[in-house]
Amino acid sequence: MSNPEENDIATYVLFGDEAVSIYRVSIKHLLKAEDVKYAVGRYVTVKSFFEEKEKWKNYIEIDYPDYITLKKHLDTIYALANKKKSFFSFLKLFK
Repeated sequence: MSNPEENDIATYVLFGDEAVSIYRVSIKHLLKAEDVKYAVGRYVTVKSFFEEKEKWKNYIEIDYPDYITLKKHLDTIYALANKKKSFFSFLKLFK
């Protein structure tokens, strides 16, 4: 059974100049790259796409499986960053 999002008329986009360059070589390289800022988005309306597009130098349309892979990767990165922040905040209590 396919994902309901996949059946929508949606466009999946990767934003970020350096990320687009690396993605064109390999998605695996992008997942391993450190300090590369990028975002992914799912767009059904042109208006919401143009609002996000203004924030980035470059973008490329990607397929649904790559969108899911990159979104999960970003979610993991942000979760780890938040854990580090809360751990260091906890340590400040003992100063």
